[in-house]
Amino acid sequence: MAVYPLKLGRIKNISFIRLTFSEFLLYLSTTLKNIKHPTMENIFGKKLISARKMAGLSLQKLADRIGNRVTKQALSKYEQGKMKPDSEVLILLSKALKVPIDFFFS
Repeated sequence: MAVYPLKLGRIKNISFIRLTFSEFLLYLSTTLKNIKHPTMENIFGKKLISARKMAGLSLQKLADRIGNRVTKQALSKYEQGKMKPDSEVLILLSKALKVPIDFFFS
């Protein structure tokens, strides 16, 4: 058994806990699930905002341009990274904004 440092939130008197290696890995994996990796940013959403603004469109005008296949609220969620479009919507967005599909992911 080894000693691994753990941050235990409000418990300040305990800075180390004895865990087996497998217990430590389990703790680490569950902790890391809740941490957003800096390279896993919302690239799609940022690119969608950029393309939409370069086209001079509001969320409603973009929704209208793609035949209201999705609402302006859904477009907003795409931009915020709360939802991802399906392939059909992705193609419609690409055509409406006159950018290649890979623009959204590079």
